Formats: sequence, C-alpha cells, structure tokens
Amino acid sequence: MDPIALGIIGVVACGLAWFILFREGGDKPESKPNYNPTLSPEQKTEAKATIERAKTEFSAKLPTKAQLDKLTKAGLEELGREFGLELDKRKTKANMIVDFKAGVNK
Repeated sequence: MDPIALGIIGVVACGLAWFILFREGGDKPESKPNYNPTLSPEQKTEAKATIERAKTEFSAKLPTKAQLDKLTKAGLEELGREFGLELDKRKTKANMIVDFKAGVNK
C-alpha cells in the first residue's frame, strides 16, 4: 500500500481515538450553584419598605416647577448632571425643563 495512504489512515485513526477518549469532558453539564431566590415574608416586607423610603427620599430632592423656572439654562444643565442627565443647552429653557422631568421620571 502507498505510504501516503497509510499516513492518512493513521492520522484519521489517531483523530478518531482522540475524539472518543476526550469527548466526555465536553458533554458534562456545567455545575450551577444552588441559588434560591425565595424571600421570607419578613424579607419581602423589609425590601418593600426600603424601596418606598428610597422613592420618598428621591422625590423629596427633586426641584419644583417654580424652582426649575428660576434657574438659568446653565443651571438647568448642571442640575441635570447631578441627576445623571445630559441636557442640551441649544434647546429652549422650557424644553430643557421637559427633558429634565422626563429623564428623572424614567
């Protein structure tokens, strides 16, 4: 038989043996940590209370419409940055106030 053909058969046989011997490692499912997202009734009540406190504190810090009207466009832009918003000073002051309220209420 031709030596090239024997070499090809040998490589194919080695590849097949390698596949059969080491394929089991890829078939194993990954182990997942035990995670139980169930909260006790006390924990649920506490979490709801914390969320409500945060909402109340956040809304207490928001400026009123009259306070926003008193600010300049530069002041509105700075206030927006404090709340994590980027307001466009090229817009009118009224539109900046609308954008501010929309961004804060998201």
